[in-house]
Amino acid sequence: MFKLTTEPYLKPISDLGIGFYNLDENTAYIDFQLKNSKGALQIHENNLTAYAYFESSNGSVSDVIEMEVKDPHKGIVSIKLDSDFLQASTDSTVVGQMYIAVNNVKGNPEYNEVAVFQEFKFDVADALINKISAKTKVENIRMFSQLKQHIQNNVEEIEKAIKSGSDYVAEMKSVLQQGTETLNHIVEEGKQDLSRTVAQYNHEVEETKQSAIQSITQTKREIDEAIEQQKYVSSEQLNSKVDNLEWQKSKLTEDTGEVFSYSYLDLNNPEQTLSKTCFVYVTGASNQPYGANNSGFLFFYKHNYNDIKMEYRPANDDKVYYRSKNSGYWGSWTETHEDNQPNIDSLNIQKYKLTEDTGRAQSLWYTNFADTGTLSSLNAGLYFVSNAQNYPKGTSEKGFLVVYKADISRIEYKPYNSSKTYVKYYQGYNWSEWLDLEAQETQKPSDTGWIPLQLWNGVQSYNDTQPCYRLITNNGNTTLSLKGELKNITNYDTVVASLPSNVTRYFDRDYAFVQNTSVKSGTATVARWTISKTGNIKMERISSTDMRATDWYPIYITIAI
Repeated sequence: MFKLTTEPYLKPISDLGIGFYNLDENTAYIDFQLKNSKGALQIHENNLTAYAYFESSNGSVSDVIEMEVKDPHKGIVSIKLDSDFLQASTDSTVVGQMYIAVNNVKGNPEYNEVAVFQEFKFDVADALINKISAKTKVENIRMFSQLKQHIQNNVEEIEKAIKSGSDYVAEMKSVLQQGTETLNHIVEEGKQDLSRTVAQYNHEVEETKQSAIQSITQTKREIDEAIEQQKYVSSEQLNSKVDNLEWQKSKLTEDTGEVFSYSYLDLNNPEQTLSKTCFVYVTGASNQPYGANNSGFLFFYKHNYNDIKMEYRPANDDKVYYRSKNSGYWGSWTETHEDNQPNIDSLNIQKYKLTEDTGRAQSLWYTNFADTGTLSSLNAGLYFVSNAQNYPKGTSEKGFLVVYKADISRIEYKPYNSSKTYVKYYQGYNWSEWLDLEAQETQKPSDTGWIPLQLWNGVQSYNDTQPCYRLITNNGNTTLSLKGELKNITNYDTVVASLPSNVTRYFDRDYAFVQNTSVKSGTATVARWTISKTGNIKMERISSTDMRATDWYPIYITIAI
């Protein structure tokens, strides 16, 4: 067995150091092991085709010969050399080359891939038997000629004896007649025995058939009676009941329990191939975590097209990587170890339940906002109130309620059909009247100060200073300021960050602005930015098509809201 390596380097022809003879037939095999820098290639007839081509130094060429995959896990393939080609290549050196082509099941030209391996050579020699001298060949021919003459003489003597011996013929005819009579007698007896046997078998078959029919009829009668007594459902009713059961109906594995397999899956766009939640094994994957094996187990969790999570476990490794898609964008891979999972009690996370398990607000009915006891008994959390009493004048009896609890208590009411917020707080032994929060805030200046932006989608700060935002309100005037410098923006419509609700509550539309960016080939470029009504800060377009991760994107802007 010989090893061939697929590498992007032109290498000299390898001499295999083997040879064949021109009389080899169905015995001239060569085995190869295919590998790359990481080891043996994992191959299979379902995902690729291997073939080879040979050319002799005397000008003879072979057909394109398809190779057999002998061991897909060790990358071993085998080829049988054609005997006609070996005879045509006598006393010459043969150069061969092997190729593997990926089976493009989708017929997409982008997936056409062919790997060419280094050339190799071997010799074809003339078989020793072809070198027998002319003298030896003549002697052998003469010997067989004399033997033939001797046999012919014996045949002639036998023919003469037969012609002169008429008694022999008569005797032979007598023996023939006796044999014919004996044979006829045997045949007649055999026909009679066969007829008796057939009749007996027909009788037994008929009895067996009648017995089977009676048994089947009896069994059907028993089944019908059992169904009637036990009230079994029909197959249609059974299927309907099964379909209405709340159980796992989407097939997650093969019928054998093994996970599904995929080859050459792009982990930057897995949703193009995987349409639902599934557990799969991938080989030859691309855009896997840096330094990780491109084969392994992939757990694909899908809620909808824009809300997806992946868990990747590389082959021959205990590492686990996670990646999420939010708002249409994939985040970076994050590594974690199963044996290092933190205790949930030690995590600095929200442990008190503020909403329903589904994330929906808790429900309240007929809440009287003038009842001190009712308000004081409310637990911290997020609620939706219906048919409320003594709600803020001029608003709706339905809306969202946020309850804050500490040494003092505070509630915020947001009518479902209004952007306003109303506040009550507990002072001393009484609750305050409803206060219009917006009216209160417009009466006094406020300044958030510079607050760092949380960057999204792999975007990074261009320098050591974190980009920030600032909101200032003064006597009814509100301004939003951004400052900072960014990099690692390589695509149009990249959302770099999002502003919180205490800022977006002042927005009534989208805001657009333009900023200078890096100089490209001596030409200044600009980028168009937008801040959506929901708070997403997005780099929409740039005046140059040349986009690099190291480009400079400043955001220094103040907008009147």
